[in-house]
Amino acid sequence: MRELSKRLLGIMLAVIMAVTMSPVQGAAAENEGTGYEGAAKTGTSEDKESTANSSNVTEDDGEKVPSYDINKPVIESFEFVENGQTLTVNETLHFTVSAYDADSEIQSVYIYVSYIGNGTGRGIWLEKSGQGNLYTGTLPCSELKGSQFYVSEIKVEDMYGNYNTWDTWDSETGKSRYTFTLDGNDGNISVCNFRMQTNPSNEDGKLRPGDTVTYTADVRCEDEEISYCYAYVYNNNFSRSKYLSVSYDETAQTLTGTFTVTDKTHPKEWKLNYFHVETKSGKYYYFYPSLKIDVFDGWFCFIN
Repeated sequence: MRELSKRLLGIMLAVIMAVTMSPVQGAAAENEGTGYEGAAKTGTSEDKESTANSSNVTEDDGEKVPSYDINKPVIESFEFVENGQTLTVNETLHFTVSAYDADSEIQSVYIYVSYIGNGTGRGIWLEKSGQGNLYTGTLPCSELKGSQFYVSEIKVEDMYGNYNTWDTWDSETGKSRYTFTLDGNDGNISVCNFRMQTNPSNEDGKLRPGDTVTYTADVRCEDEEISYCYAYVYNNNFSRSKYLSVSYDETAQTLTGTFTVTDKTHPKEWKLNYFHVETKSGKYYYFYPSLKIDVFDGWFCFIN
């Protein structure tokens, strides 16, 4: 009888323990033998951060980089060493761009040099220059054909296709910020040695209605015949402009244009902007003496 009572008491205690077991202990007991542990299932704060970030990065040669990037790269500065200069075909152009991308890397830095009139432009890709954000590149002038050139595009692109551009145009003057001239590189036509002669009727040297200003330049033609020429002048605030007829002296190899002051001419400073030359073969050229400051001073004044 006593033996039976002990057995019944043992069975009752076993039942009570099974009923009162905590859920955590049950889950731990359930996981035994499955290869999972409670800590791995819930995760630490570091594990959560790693898991969250894993959806935003990809592996690239062992390094983690963002898997998305919608922000443009930043262009800090641009330098064109030969800006505004008159060069020869034996010289070289030098460009430097400072740029960076906060989210990824710079994929390419591209610059394009355009021409005015007839000619040939060229584009180049700059290369990273050591440490920091500098990218540099050079362009031999021998790869260009024409006389007047300007930098028309500066473009930086990151590895995800986002790009940014540097403003090359001056809205106030209506001209490019970055220009240069190649002397004697127009192929069959070249114009140089621009000269100006004022013809005032009064000893004070001021120009009045009826007075004239004569512009002359030397021209060289090779296997071409000049068919038509004109010049373009404007005042210093661009409110007035005028086209001048230009004559071509084949014997003397010169171009000559005359500006005549009238009583309707706006009383401002004026400047010769360019000579336009057309050939019988259909080609046309623009020559800008205002870029040759050292040999040509095109400003003149007059009074009513």
